[in-house]
Amino acid sequence: MNTGTKFCSVCHKEKEQFYNQYVKKSFYIECECEKALREKREQADREYAIKAAYDLRTKSSHIPPICLKADFDTMTVDKHNERAVKACKYVLRSLLADKCDVNKMSLVLQGNRGSGKTYIATALINGYNKALPLAEQRIKDLIKERNFGNRAGETVIIKSGCKFITEGDLFALYYENFNYCKTEGPLDEFKRAPKLLVIDDVGTCSGDAQRVQSLYNNIIDYRYSHLLPTIITTNLPRIDLGRYIGDRAFDRLQSEGYFVDLTSPSSRR
Repeated sequence: MNTGTKFCSVCHKEKEQFYNQYVKKSFYIECECEKALREKREQADREYAIKAAYDLRTKSSHIPPICLKADFDTMTVDKHNERAVKACKYVLRSLLADKCDVNKMSLVLQGNRGSGKTYIATALINGYNKALPLAEQRIKDLIKERNFGNRAGETVIIKSGCKFITEGDLFALYYENFNYCKTEGPLDEFKRAPKLLVIDDVGTCSGDAQRVQSLYNNIIDYRYSHLLPTIITTNLPRIDLGRYIGDRAFDRLQSEGYFVDLTSPSSRR
């Protein structure tokens, strides 16, 4: 039996020993204050990993900085935006339950400038990125990555299945692919987003109508065929939106989703 003595690193009291007769060896029993310190460190590590995973998901979602704090819990809900908030919360619950492939989950949020369309749509993505459970192995990997002196995401890849993009950025990617005849490129990251794609400010770009309709038909048809939800925010009335994105894309959008009007006055004034 080991007769050595060990002391607690916190309270400096002598540790008790336990003799295991099967392995014929003594073990020191962890002091309560050491246990409490260890559990506190483990909890801090866990909170770090969960926060790091959320930040990595948010970064991969391409949420604009002004909407990083968009949150349903702190959002002011009134008669003007209530239907839009309820619709997006329903989509969020369905995404987390992995039921979007069996429901009409696409939305068109229509309203005046500053009515909160973008804020509500990004609150949905933020809610998904925050609520999606993180596998225990991922938690361990992120903690291990930090312990080796690496920044979060350097060796551990964590991405979100929800993507956000403005129409202006979407057109920039589209024209880049079009001009260089690319069949694969950055545009596909958004077109094939496995959970949700939010296209913001549809109808704000001026360009060749044929290319505009070709772009939207390409994206909406792909997502319609693969049962992937899409959310569009726009200032355009329904009839004008149909003319803008084209009959084929508009027909698919109508058949797989709902149109929700926001009547809120501009919050930017």
